[in-house]
Amino acid sequence: MLLAQIAYGQATAGVLRVAVPFSFTAAGKEFPTGTYLFKREGSGRISVSSASGKATALLAVITLLARSSDADDHLLAFDKVGDARVLSEVWLQGKDGALVHSTPGEHEHEVVKLVAKSRIR
Repeated sequence: MLLAQIAYGQATAGVLRVAVPFSFTAAGKEFPTGTYLFKREGSGRISVSSASGKATALLAVITLLARSSDADDHLLAFDKVGDARVLSEVWLQGKDGALVHSTPGEHEHEVVKLVAKSRIR
């Protein structure tokens, strides 16, 4: 399990800002190590964009994942095959999780737990 820092915006509820400590793929696009914003876009999509705004993707929600405890809050999950990681789950504060990718076959499930840092201004 990896830890990352997170910050929430007061005026932008439902936005998750995460420093992802490794490169990953989402919606078929490659994202390098860096800080990303995740935001629910209606009921069926989640956007991911780099803090610089240069890398973006719109992820279709396959299904919602029921929150079973407070430990489910504020995390990302990745399917890992070899050294490749694909974003599979996004959990926004106070919301059910969103499955955005499912890897068939054998793979590891790597969770990035988030630690509150500050508020986005």
